[in-house]
Amino acid sequence: MSGREAMRPAAPWRGTAFLVEACLLLAVVAGCVAVFAALFSRAGLEGARAEELTRAVVAARDAAEVFAAEGEDAAGEREVGALSVRVDVTGDDEVAGLLRAVITVSDAEGAEVYRLETARAGGGAS
Repeated sequence: MSGREAMRPAAPWRGTAFLVEACLLLAVVAGCVAVFAALFSRAGLEGARAEELTRAVVAARDAAEVFAAEGEDAAGEREVGALSVRVDVTGDDEVAGLLRAVITVSDAEGAEVYRLETARAGGGAS
């Protein structure tokens, strides 16, 4: 090497390339964090909806068991936690002695969460 080459500083683009790569990596990482944050937020909301639906299914199942045991006496509306369970009982027009029930579970705002239709034998003749 000659004396001139030894005294020349390193190429200035090396430091610039490192900074550009670091900025690109930072942008990719920030984008990934934003995407994952949105996914986890949505997963939390879906989990809450699934939990409410599970409670509604259990409440409807319990109401169906009461209907199976009591028949027409199970009709009415009752509160189960934050949910409202309504049981509408009707006689079947085509099959004598068959009772049908529509069980509707609503949330606190009145929106239907779950609906169950069932039937039982043993009602009065139509």
